[in-house]
Amino acid sequence: MNAFLKLIAPSPRYTSLLAAALLLSGVLGSCSSGASEPAAEKPTPAAPATVTTFRLTNAPAVRRLRLPAELKPYEQVDLFPRVGAFVQRVLVDRGSRVTKGQTLAVLEAPELAAQLARARSRWQAAQAKLSGTRASYERLLRTSQEPGTISPNDLERARAEMQADQANVQAAQSELQASRELSNYLVVRAPFSGTITARNVSAGALVGPGGGQPSAPMFSLENSRTLRLEVAVPEAAAGQWLQPGAAVPFTVPAFPGQTFTGVFRRNASRLSQTVRSELVEMDVPNADGRLKAGMYAQVLVALPTAAKAVAVPTSAVFATPDAPKQAQVVRVQQGRAQWVPVRKGQLLSRDTVVVFGPLAPGDELVREASEQVPDGQSVTVAKAKPAGV
Repeated sequence: MNAFLKLIAPSPRYTSLLAAALLLSGVLGSCSSGASEPAAEKPTPAAPATVTTFRLTNAPAVRRLRLPAELKPYEQVDLFPRVGAFVQRVLVDRGSRVTKGQTLAVLEAPELAAQLARARSRWQAAQAKLSGTRASYERLLRTSQEPGTISPNDLERARAEMQADQANVQAAQSELQASRELSNYLVVRAPFSGTITARNVSAGALVGPGGGQPSAPMFSLENSRTLRLEVAVPEAAAGQWLQPGAAVPFTVPAFPGQTFTGVFRRNASRLSQTVRSELVEMDVPNADGRLKAGMYAQVLVALPTAAKAVAVPTSAVFATPDAPKQAQVVRVQQGRAQWVPVRKGQLLSRDTVVVFGPLAPGDELVREASEQVPDGQSVTVAKAKPAGV
């Protein structure tokens, strides 16, 4: 028993070795623990965001409208015959350019010639009778200068007969003039200079009252050297329309890429009850005849807005999910993003909107703004790319 205890009793050398082993184990344990749980590191600053910007200017915000319009002739008329007659000659055709007073067609109506001859005969007969009664009255008047030769009653009767014949002459002259006017209708003339756009008769056709087709005009005449550009302005913009004399650009599908100009001349001064719009007209010079009446057009108009309004791209305005009614723009100031609360106004075009807020000319705003650019983050402004890249 004593021998066994002496065998398991630690020797001084064994004790020192055991202590060294325990110390080494603690050092290794501390190293492994540090490897599994790394020490907390300081957060690194976020990299600057690259943005494209634009600067606000002093130019007032304008509302750009693109409205449908139609080109119409400055003057247009359908020519109908005043009397029933046969067409004797047609002197123009579709596309003919005519001047004011030019003869377009000649008609014939024998009954009108007979009527004119009768009226002339009545007028001549009335004049002859008046000549006789006037001579008789003047003779009686000279004779009555001798007292007791002519009864006053006879003299008065002769004067009344002369006055009646004078009235008959005037009536016959009026009838003759009316017959002449009807005969003048046998010659169809152009009421103004322009172009014949339709011809519906030929020689030998019966036209006018009692004709085969009284509803069809003989000719259609248009003056297209100046065109009327008619635009229906919606109610929302009717009160902000341009002043008379303003130049208005427009385009037509027939000439893509080209812009024409009309001059605002007149407006209806009331809204249509059916479509709630005001009809506005522009005069378009068309001496070369390139534009045609009946063409559809697109009118481009810039209307003024409120004096304090600022126009920005729609992409520069955003709202956060937690405040959807509060709009924001991002202003770049001293290399950092600054959120600026604004209030959205009317849409000026598909990609431009009016905003109201603490903005001033010269402010640099982010063109493509979103909540991905936090307030206060440092930003880098991207350089504009050259054209064609």
